[in-house]
Amino acid sequence: CGLEAQIQQGLERTLAAIVGHVRHLLNSEQKAADFRPPIGGSDGGASISGGATHACAQVCAYISGHVVGRLAFLDGKNGQLFRDELGIRLYRCLVEHLHKFKYSLSGGLQALCDLTEYMACLKPVRHSGFLVDGHDLYDVLCKLLNLLVIQPANLHDICEEESLRSLSREVKQSFIMLRTDSGSAEVKAALEKI
Repeated sequence: CGLEAQIQQGLERTLAAIVGHVRHLLNSEQKAADFRPPIGGSDGGASISGGATHACAQVCAYISGHVVGRLAFLDGKNGQLFRDELGIRLYRCLVEHLHKFKYSLSGGLQALCDLTEYMACLKPVRHSGFLVDGHDLYDVLCKLLNLLVIQPANLHDICEEESLRSLSREVKQSFIMLRTDSGSAEVKAALEKI
């Protein structure tokens, strides 16, 4: 019983250290300009780079190089439980991080590019996905990030899709409010319909 408790405590510390380092990388490397470039482009920002932001590349390098390879020491049910918990904690970390910024159209597209990279580097950890209400958390997050880039007239339709229907109105609205145009009459009218 004592050995099992020590192992559990060690795994908990490992999870906390991994997520803590990812949070540190995101906080120190991610810049607001990554998602809301200086005014100058047609949508109030520059075009996206077509790849991951520097912060995303740093996080993916850390996860791919230092985390995924070291998960081999855990097998069976313990390994799967650890991977699941890691995926869920990283998801929470990403959602919390994404809520720190406002997004222009190009910034929303950049956030989607970053999420695609995070999903790719987490693929060895994800296996069957992190399911909540039958939907993968990262796929739902992708749908929520789509709320940053679609036309205001289509916000209601996206919010009614099956993967987002079960989410609370507040969750959907919290992502819509991250848009740089969230104060426009069109977005305000769309928010009332949700």
